[in-house]
Amino acid sequence: MRFLLLQLLLLTQIANAQPFSQTDSVKGSNGPNRAMWDVLHYDLTIEPDFSTKTIKGKNIITFFDHGTKLMQIDLQQPMVLDSVLHGEIKLEFSRNGDAYTIMYMDTNSMYHYRVQPGIRKIELYFQGKPTIAKKAPWDGGWVWSKDASKNDWASVACQGNGASIWFPCKDLISDKADSGAILRIITPDHLFGVGNGSLISKEKTLTNKTQYNWKVKNPISAYNIIPYIGNYVSFSDTFEGAKGKLSMNYYVLPEHLQLAKQQFKQAHTTLLAFEKWFGPYPFYEDGFKLVEAPYLGMEHQSNIAYGNEFKNGYLGKDLSGTGVGLDWDFIIVHETAHEWFGNQLTVSDVAEMWIHEGFGTYAEVLFVEELKNKSDAYRYMQGMFRSIENKEPILGPLGVRYDVPYDMYPKGAALVHSIRNILNDDVLFRNTLHKMFSSLSKNNVNTNEILEFWNQQTSQDFTYIFKQYLTTVEVPTLEWKLEDKVFCYRWTNVVESFDLPMDVMINKKTERIYPTTSWQKMPKVKSVGDFSKNFYVKFKRIS
Repeated sequence: MRFLLLQLLLLTQIANAQPFSQTDSVKGSNGPNRAMWDVLHYDLTIEPDFSTKTIKGKNIITFFDHGTKLMQIDLQQPMVLDSVLHGEIKLEFSRNGDAYTIMYMDTNSMYHYRVQPGIRKIELYFQGKPTIAKKAPWDGGWVWSKDASKNDWASVACQGNGASIWFPCKDLISDKADSGAILRIITPDHLFGVGNGSLISKEKTLTNKTQYNWKVKNPISAYNIIPYIGNYVSFSDTFEGAKGKLSMNYYVLPEHLQLAKQQFKQAHTTLLAFEKWFGPYPFYEDGFKLVEAPYLGMEHQSNIAYGNEFKNGYLGKDLSGTGVGLDWDFIIVHETAHEWFGNQLTVSDVAEMWIHEGFGTYAEVLFVEELKNKSDAYRYMQGMFRSIENKEPILGPLGVRYDVPYDMYPKGAALVHSIRNILNDDVLFRNTLHKMFSSLSKNNVNTNEILEFWNQQTSQDFTYIFKQYLTTVEVPTLEWKLEDKVFCYRWTNVVESFDLPMDVMINKKTERIYPTTSWQKMPKVKSVGDFSKNFYVKFKRIS
């Protein structure tokens, strides 16, 4: 088993040989100027100027210093880092594309010293005109908009491009701010600033603006720290959940208040379903929020962006093509699932994003099962099979920032659905999902760790199934024939040793068969009926 796990990891590393630029590597790898320091806390102040579409601010980064001398701070052009302070010392820095190198320990200064590892702070002052998203959330940047009453309205979506598209940080998915964050949003007096976590204070500034101070207590990824600024009204609710009372707060534009009060009732149903399947909502201390945003949606931790127009489905459409997806609000369900998959259980590299999105997409299936029934849930998943494109493998290259493939959503979910149907034991399946969070969510995870965990917990071996669906674009094909009452079958279009079982109607009774890449024979078969629709495979009868 160890050899097979290493083999799967090697395939990921080989993919890294694809042509990527030095900039891609600087953005995506834990290089020498990142590796020697770990983020503990962000204290971020942001002030937008709606007339010029510019922002300015300050980020105080508390970090654990392992002995760093040069610090990589990420801030993408055209944003500019103005100055950096360590206590009273003004640090020197230089720019290299979308990253700055800070001389944390200046060997030419009287302040040079050799310190023991410990907790430090730096203050970073920045300003500029951040990239404007053209099609948020699919591309990253600020979204500057107006509501129906011509009030200014703005937010950010930056998962793909990274948080450094608008503020200076360590823009590495594997390094969360372990002690949380504070987000201070300075707005014009007539607008409201919504941030992650809990509102701890509100104050007037010297320039007659209002500053809203929000605090997150739990570890948080930089791309999840997001301000929303608009003419918001709010309402609240409470969810009686697995860990007691969870505060639920909603911020919407005034003209949508009544629509939101009706549509957002689905958040209760969603949390009930997911606590059943995954365990307690991860962020009781920080609450749960849906915030109307000037774009479709995003899984910002305890601060979910909502722009689905208060419709069921995906902007009123069913992504599965089955009709099942029209009975619930896609954005509420999918983005809430990411509070577990993505925000609590976080991958170590963007190459592993199928874990966030594959399990997150499968959460839709589990929600449907709780809302309706298992039959409709499975029909929804079968509909999602049709959207798989197979243009590139969903397990990507390590150590670079790149555009992740769409198939990580439906094909990742197809892999999870395969696991469930191989087990054919929903109690074991649900218990293993629960254990994932209690066992794996304290650290970043990768594909090998997920594979090894499911193998150990279920006493199964999913190695070749992971290899097939994650590292190839081939669709397994079951070839079969019935001759003289002998049923013959085999897998083609698969990796070596592929061992997915299959349920099939044989002699009018459902049987489980275990095909390999060699022909298997079953005698005394009068009829072969339907094959299971719950695996992402093709069937081909050989005459």
